[in-house]
Amino acid sequence: MKEGKRLITGTSKGDILTWNTPVLTYSVSTVHKNERVQSITLSNYEKYVLSGDKSGEIVYSNTKMSQKNAFTAHENSCIRDLSFSLSSHKFVSCADDTWAKVWDFVTAKEELRFTEHRSDIKSCDWHPFKSLILTGSKD
Repeated sequence: MKEGKRLITGTSKGDILTWNTPVLTYSVSTVHKNERVQSITLSNYEKYVLSGDKSGEIVYSNTKMSQKNAFTAHENSCIRDLSFSLSSHKFVSCADDTWAKVWDFVTAKEELRFTEHRSDIKSCDWHPFKSLILTGSKD
C-alpha cells in the first residue's frame, strides 16, 4: 500500500495475509479454496485487490479483503501475473497456458487474448501511462 503501513501476501493454502507495519501483526482472509495464491495486484486507486491462484481462478476483493467476485480466467492453468490499466477499468492476466488476456474489471469478461507465445507466460505489466502491455515468457 502506498502509505507504507500495510503489506499484502498470499499463502500456499489460499489465504491472503494483510500485515500491519511496523509491528508485523496480520489478519487472515481466505479467498481461494485451498489453492496456492500465485499473484496479487492492487488497483491504481488502492480500492481493490486481484489475486490469481494455481488453478486459474481470479478473485476480486476490496482492501478489507471482503470477496466481491471470483471466476475462472485460465482453465486449469497457474496464473503467474496480473496488472491493472491506468484507469483500473481493465486488467491483464497471464498464465502457464501460454495466453495473456485483457479483462473488463466490472463485467469480468475477456476482451482480448494474446496467443503468440509458445510457452508459459511468467509476467505481464500494463504500461503506467499508455495502452501498452508487456509480457515475458519462457519462449
